[in-house]
Amino acid sequence: MLEHKVTMHVHLVTTGTSIVANALKKDISEDIKNTLIKAKLATPGSPEDLELKEHVSITSRVFNEVYTMVVKDPYTMSAELNSLKYFLENGLVDKVLLLSTDTGVGYFCSSIVKKYLSEKAGIDTEVKVVKGFGVVFEEGLMSLLDTACKLISEYKKAGHKVYVCATAGFKPETSFLIIAAFLLNVDSVYYIHENFREHVELPSIPLTVKAVYLNELKKIYEREKLHGFLPADEIEENVLKELSERRLVTIEDQKKVKLKKWIKILLPYIES
Repeated sequence: MLEHKVTMHVHLVTTGTSIVANALKKDISEDIKNTLIKAKLATPGSPEDLELKEHVSITSRVFNEVYTMVVKDPYTMSAELNSLKYFLENGLVDKVLLLSTDTGVGYFCSSIVKKYLSEKAGIDTEVKVVKGFGVVFEEGLMSLLDTACKLISEYKKAGHKVYVCATAGFKPETSFLIIAAFLLNVDSVYYIHENFREHVELPSIPLTVKAVYLNELKKIYEREKLHGFLPADEIEENVLKELSERRLVTIEDQKKVKLKKWIKILLPYIES
């Protein structure tokens, strides 16, 4: 007898710093307020930034006081939890993957969301710290796409429903995440509308890449793995011009064609 496979509802959620921002609006201890302010204004990787990461502990007053605020009013305190509210209330969340920025304040907020979802909602939750995300734009974008594509592909192949939450985090990176989500045929992309403060699902637009471009991109991809580049004279001039203008490739010395890093990450997941 075949074993029945359970389909899970898996949510990828980019996390921002709304919890810290909202905590600072509350009546909190002066020392805790100073710690949060320093971290919020800190340069990523600085001692002030790393200090808040050290507070991710059940013995930390800072962590416990902020977590208590979230427990009392989760959907006001956390943009991430507010985005998940509709799905939580309708039994459409089995697993949450929190994509955290590579900063102390990002990891702190992600850890609080994880604790709430695990303890109060009984949801299997993981924090994935995305290297460079929120620190260096290009590195963060590459890491975010790489992490998200691998996770989406893994859970889709296993037969699960995959949702992407686009409410929190940095908007340019989130825009690329949405494009990747549609290319990989996720089940839903959603966010909380800034003006109406309600859950909105984006239409699942079936994004595709023109066959002529996709074939050339894949040819460049394979040749780049072997020789480091594709000679420009092996691509039709008008196609190469289009790929370059769309910032999908770079052309070195007017003859060496290479894929942009973000395309190199996405390409293996794009179907012909």
